[in-house]
Amino acid sequence: PLTRDVAYLGLEDSERQQMHCSLGERIAEAPVASGLGAAIVARHFARGGDREKAGTFYLEAANAAWASYQLPLATRYFNRALTVLPESNVARLNALQAMEAICRIQGRWNERRAHLTELRRFASQNKHAVWGATALIRSARFDLDTGRLARGLTLAQKGEQAARMLGSAVLEVEAQALMAD
Repeated sequence: PLTRDVAYLGLEDSERQQMHCSLGERIAEAPVASGLGAAIVARHFARGGDREKAGTFYLEAANAAWASYQLPLATRYFNRALTVLPESNVARLNALQAMEAICRIQGRWNERRAHLTELRRFASQNKHAVWGATALIRSARFDLDTGRLARGLTLAQKGEQAARMLGSAVLEVEAQALMAD
């Protein structure tokens, strides 16, 4: 390890970045690059400066952790994805939505509020109807959870209208379920 460390530190920053990107590309082709193993690839792309690819692989690892109920690991990888993905990348919305859900499950209200605020900001910035409806419904759920029933009901109704205009039955039913509560 000492020889490796000395050789690594002897490289110029640009050479190190190129090495990490090349290694990331090589590992990405291997079977280990799927599921939780995608975090290994993501780390190399992040160190190599390829933020888009790093974010994509961090999201894959985060979704694998989320699917297997490994919430601390999912949180770590979603946060890393949010750190490396550019502000304009639409995949950030999926990460923000997942982080809001994780914080809801874990009862971390301040963090949940922060992720929800970012989700709403990003949805309004992109002016994408699906994300607007999602932000409304998530906000309604938050307000209902915090006891602001009138505001939560209003947001759920707006979310239902937006979902109906989109033709998204899933979002419409989610909004209706909130109104029924």
